[in-house]
Amino acid sequence: MSDMRYFGTYADFRAASKKESEVLVGADNLVGDLFTVDFRVENGRTTAWIVNKFGVAIGRLDQSLTHRLDVLRARGWCLHALLSQVFCDNAPDPGTYWGRVALVCNEARYEPEIGVYLAKLGAELGKGIRPVVDLAPAGVDALLAAGGDWLSSDHLPLENPPKGTVLVKDSQSFLDKMVEQGRARNPGCYVVSWLFIIALVALVVFVVGKLVGWF
Repeated sequence: MSDMRYFGTYADFRAASKKESEVLVGADNLVGDLFTVDFRVENGRTTAWIVNKFGVAIGRLDQSLTHRLDVLRARGWCLHALLSQVFCDNAPDPGTYWGRVALVCNEARYEPEIGVYLAKLGAELGKGIRPVVDLAPAGVDALLAAGGDWLSSDHLPLENPPKGTVLVKDSQSFLDKMVEQGRARNPGCYVVSWLFIIALVALVVFVVGKLVGWF
């Protein structure tokens, strides 16, 4: 059911080239990251792009969704996207990457509440949990009444990717979280992440050394 204050959905996007694909699978695009929606004119028509927090366009949405978002933009709404999943199609070789985002759009006056909501939603996505974002009016009422400190109790079920498609990531790994803490300039977590990497390398060297008789 539509609501004149809020619009939410999960939507697929596709990287435009190998360069965007490489950026998509890297640590600059973590599951749960908050992205923006940018509109660009390509071959005479407007296309909505998903842009990460470093200003890099990682993929485009289809024309049907582009049209709907463009209408909301014209109304002065705020448009947000959070990375939910990344996939890779095996063919044609060497494969093409695409992903799925949770789109959350709202009237500008509700931006403070939506900001709180997006933080909670991003945290859940990072755990591999996908709360429903296509909210009925009652859900929007609950969200706003809670000041944004609310999520739907309904989750999208886990689904197998289509044949020939590999799920690359749908949650944040331990190292992903350490990278994010390092970017937030949390010295303790940054040190822990490097110690973990060093310890992992040392363990690999030790195991290999045992196998080849170094030790």
